Amino acid sequence: MKICVLGNSHVACLSKGWDKLKYNHKNVQLTFFAHRGEKLSGLTIKHGRLSADNQRLRRVISHTSGGREHVDPNEFDCFLIFALGAKPYRYRPIYYSQQVHIAALEDHATHSTSWKLIERLRQITDKPIYVGHNPLHAASPRCDHRGGADEYYRGIAELNEYIYEPQNTLLLCQPEQTITDGFETKHEYSIGSTRLDTGDKISNEPHEEKDRTHMNAQFGELYLSDFLTMLASEPELPVSQKTNHKR
Repeated sequence: MKICVLGNSHVACLSKGWDKLKYNHKNVQLTFFAHRGEKLSGLTIKHGRLSADNQRLRRVISHTSGGREHVDPNEFDCFLIFALGAKPYRYRPIYYSQQVHIAALEDHATHSTSWKLIERLRQITDKPIYVGHNPLHAASPRCDHRGGADEYYRGIAELNEYIYEPQNTLLLCQPEQTITDGFETKHEYSIGSTRLDTGDKISNEPHEEKDRTHMNAQFGELYLSDFLTMLASEPELPVSQKTNHKR
């Protein structure tokens, strides 16, 4: 199984987590194409591949991928687009028409670099695409871990049904054990997060202690473990039939 991971600074937690997991998954290969912020928006279609439209992006993705300067869909079995502005949706009771509800979901999901990459990949490949949303913000250290996550899971299900599955794409939930208070990540998974390694002076440096958006290697390890378990359990199903999200 060869998996292409596309993302931004949040990919650091996956990369660190994979360093711990990969020795137990010798039949799986992950290749990371990542840059900070929204800079992967500079990946454009050229000769059936995603290629950088500037020299800086080309250098960085070569660094994170171990030497590749293009994303060639023929080299991979599936794609994981992580963060890049993809957002979870907090479901609320609907008091307006279904048409308005779907329009709101479209507006919520389709104005990100993540969505741009889905659209570009779909022009050059029909292989499965999975999307990981930006991690839920980390809770306060004083959080007492109350409340269920029904609104979170229902929101993911709504986004999949109306937005992602028509693109033969699946929006993933973050690991259940990382969620607290319904719509936050447990504080412990943000402690010790580090910057994405792009080959510059600040690569791998720790984030500020007050950072609540980036997660650590432990989070990345859990995330990838869940993802690989899902792939192994349902390899024969098309993406639109997968049921990893909770309804």
